[in-house]
Amino acid sequence: GAVAAQAEVTATAPDSFTVKHSAIVPLDALAAYARLVRIQDWWDGAHTYGGQAASLKLAAAPGGCWCEQLPDGGFVEHMRVIYAQPGKVLRLDGGLGPLQGVGARGVMTYTLKPEGTGTKVTMTYLVIGATGSLEKLASPVDGVLAQAMQRYGNVGGAAR
Repeated sequence: GAVAAQAEVTATAPDSFTVKHSAIVPLDALAAYARLVRIQDWWDGAHTYGGQAASLKLAAAPGGCWCEQLPDGGFVEHMRVIYAQPGKVLRLDGGLGPLQGVGARGVMTYTLKPEGTGTKVTMTYLVIGATGSLEKLASPVDGVLAQAMQRYGNVGGAAR
């Protein structure tokens, strides 16, 4: 089915940027939250270090890890869970992709609100750092997160 999605880079500066995306899913808030946590079901394997979404796991627990198991026995910690309220909020801390290597810090917050017969899920990712060139990364990060939110919202569709 069609997914109602909104996306935007809401702010950029040399040392920060904010990206915001939302989708309305035909699930109640608890089911939408459960889907969010099963990140391996909707994140694109092309945007992982090892190329496999099945290698991802998000533990919605105190200090829980959004981690990726690598083929050689290594791992990547993409983000750490810092706030989880099932059906309402999931907040993660960390720099995704190239942000990790430049020392940038990001806080990603998913908020879930009932809307019609479904749930509106809004993701906001605030990134700060001292590299002086973070605004150059805003567009590529926005593109990855826009696609991720679209995949998340595609509840009945086949994963690509």
